[in-house]
Amino acid sequence: MDVIVKKPGKEELKTLGVEKWTPWECAPSTFDWEYDCNETFFVKDGKATVKHAGGAVSFGKGDLVVHDT
Repeated sequence: MDVIVKKPGKEELKTLGVEKWTPWECAPSTFDWEYDCNETFFVKDGKATVKHAGGAVSFGKGDLVVHDT
């Protein structure tokens, strides 16, 4: 699993069109999830840790996360 976590600049967010993305919310929880395709998201608020066979990755407010399958 390749995951890139970075703090994007305003221009990068604008280029990606982040302001047009549909928000997704989740209350604090633990659940199984499998990504079978590439995923890119921006964390507007909160934080999360994703555990996988190779370890774990954490991200939070202001992070742009890119997952390549």
